[in-house]
Amino acid sequence: MNKKLSICITTYNRSKILEATLTHNIIIAKKNSIPIYVNNNNSTDDTDYVLKKLKNKYKYLFPLTQSSNIGFDRNYEHCIKRSKSEYSWGMADYSYISKVSVEKILKIINKKDYDFVFMNNGNRIKENVKSEMTILDDVIMNIGWAITLLDTIVWSKKYIKKANFVRYYDSIFGYYGAMMESLTASSFKVYWFNESLVDSHHAGKKSIWLSDCLNTWLVKWPNLIMSLPYSIPIEKKFFLINEHNKKANIISFKNLLYLKVSGYLNQTIIKKNSTVYKSFLPLLNFMFLNLLNKIPNSPFHKRK
Repeated sequence: MNKKLSICITTYNRSKILEATLTHNIIIAKKNSIPIYVNNNNSTDDTDYVLKKLKNKYKYLFPLTQSSNIGFDRNYEHCIKRSKSEYSWGMADYSYISKVSVEKILKIINKKDYDFVFMNNGNRIKENVKSEMTILDDVIMNIGWAITLLDTIVWSKKYIKKANFVRYYDSIFGYYGAMMESLTASSFKVYWFNESLVDSHHAGKKSIWLSDCLNTWLVKWPNLIMSLPYSIPIEKKFFLINEHNKKANIISFKNLLYLKVSGYLNQTIIKKNSTVYKSFLPLLNFMFLNLLNKIPNSPFHKRK
């Protein structure tokens, strides 16, 4: 079993997606005997059956089922802390790793002791960014918005041990808060892969925040960033908040319309925190949101 790198997956009630991605990832992990830890957060579907079936196909698959649903943040922390490897690559149940990802990561961490390894997901960042960073400003300004995705972060064991996960429980961004706070606490050295080594665009997946999109990205996300240590200047915090919301296209006209048509956006949701939304939405987007608010739900609402 490889002691340098492991894969750590959190899952809940997505057995079909988990089976597809895990089957794919096992083939790649096998080449280097990479252990795969899976934390099932007390799913009520047939996730346990899927994990038992795949366990028979790969001896270094280590599934665990929580006795109760402990929430996403706690489950993630528990999963990467189960790892016995020097580095742990946390990811979602819909994360597909590329065929060359494991070899490339192993090559980097065997060459030098990095505190974190970050990577592009689905080519989110188009321009080339310098590979080695030792200054927090560089992380924030160059890749901070893009490494919100779970599978873009490979943790060193020493940083897992000292990260303050508890402080960010129930934010659904606990991993990001703990990681960013860790980088403020001491000198560090991180590596960034410009090459896209992982992709999370599974056709059947729905993000855990989708049904609460506005509250997640215009309330919870800003709250999380604002709660980071004071050593991060306020202007950098605003930059992180707005850069993600702009570049991830979550609050674009197109996506706001999609949320309305899909039934994830209704008048009650829009009115609930409209004053806060205005603070983190471009004016035109906010006007469009108010326009959607005037449209009755029934002609659009397809979800039951």
